[in-house]
Amino acid sequence: VRAIESAREAIRGGARAPLIVCPTGGGKTAVGVEICKGAIARGHRVVWLAHRRELVEQAAANLRRDGATGVAYIQAGHAPDPTQPIQVASIQTLLARNRGAAKLMPPASVVVLDEAHHYVAAEYQEIARHYEHGIRVGLTATPQRSDGTSLGNLFDHLIEVASIRELTAGGFLVPCNVVRPDAKQGSRTIAQDPVAAYREYASSTQAIVFCADVDEAKTCAARFMSVGISAACVDGKMSAAARERAIGAFKAGSIRVLTNCFVLTEGFYHPAVETCILARGC
Repeated sequence: VRAIESAREAIRGGARAPLIVCPTGGGKTAVGVEICKGAIARGHRVVWLAHRRELVEQAAANLRRDGATGVAYIQAGHAPDPTQPIQVASIQTLLARNRGAAKLMPPASVVVLDEAHHYVAAEYQEIARHYEHGIRVGLTATPQRSDGTSLGNLFDHLIEVASIRELTAGGFLVPCNVVRPDAKQGSRTIAQDPVAAYREYASSTQAIVFCADVDEAKTCAARFMSVGISAACVDGKMSAAARERAIGAFKAGSIRVLTNCFVLTEGFYHPAVETCILARGC
């Protein structure tokens, strides 16, 4: 409620592109859903943009679950329905459909940019700027980029919804126990072997391991398996079906450890996970 009221106040004050910042698990998608519902109730059309299949599926599912009507996909594998007032779109699909002379951009006066820090990429900006005469709402937990690129060309007002401390105190996030070295490690160096760390600190939990590259992620999963701990690796080159099978087994509890390299950093939702192992640079 606070986030939505702040966004509306900013827009009344002349902002056209507020960036809503909220920690992971704090409810960014819920905020976006309520903004969409309010927009279509006022007769607007909405486009929700996401850069990964998982985020597209998650947004559409949450919109429907929370009472939004008229939700359609723009994504490979889904039949389009341009008559619906809310279009949840894969940005890659939009880019593919809009190459060449034909422009097939869905009309909208409100656009939601999910994981908004990605939209400084040149091709993504091409899509975002198509809607510059409407209201653009960005959603992110990380309003900065590791390459230092500014988000100020896309957004004109920043709204901080809540802090991790506030959400933890309110019972929305669990307290986090952190095991770490006393000093920063050297390049390509980690403080402890992931398998040893898991067995020492988290042996009874479901865990995700974040590795430095795909080969390390595959090797790490194999090493967990070699000591009798069920594990699997997911990577970006796997088929969607194979990735979904591995993640499904993890969510069902038949796999205790899932390793990856920048695959499960966004759009992954499984509250039963208790442990994250950062086996790469932070």
